[in-house]
Amino acid sequence: MELRVFTDTEFIDLDRVLANLTGKIPIILEGIGVYMVASVIQNFEAGGRPEKWQKLAPSTLAQKQKSGKTLTLIESGLLKAGIMSWVEGDSVLIGPTGPAKPYARIQAKGGETGRDHQTIIPSRDYLLLQQEDEEYIRNFIRGEILEK
Repeated sequence: MELRVFTDTEFIDLDRVLANLTGKIPIILEGIGVYMVASVIQNFEAGGRPEKWQKLAPSTLAQKQKSGKTLTLIESGLLKAGIMSWVEGDSVLIGPTGPAKPYARIQAKGGETGRDHQTIIPSRDYLLLQQEDEEYIRNFIRGEILEK
């Protein structure tokens, strides 16, 4: 059995936390979403984080060099530009939208594609929560909840 005695200070802090939470959940979730979209864009620009994505096949690289776009997962820029966040209920979702959505999954998870599934695309997961993201999100939520 545990007996815990709350001091007046703890009750005041709890009241402040509850007051700060009232109506703020959607705003907190939106803030997390905006931050995470920026983090995912950094994944594209770094060519994978924390580990680099598998390099392009020589044939793919040769084809991309003709267009001057040699970055992995960036051909037209639609996939990177289509990363959005939105709030649904008590969740924030981050993912691809728009014209890139149909091919976003295979670019992230890899698989076989093309005629007779002759082309194999390696996994290059760009929707990753980085360790520093977790720390930022914790501090962001703490700051919003404990705001005076």
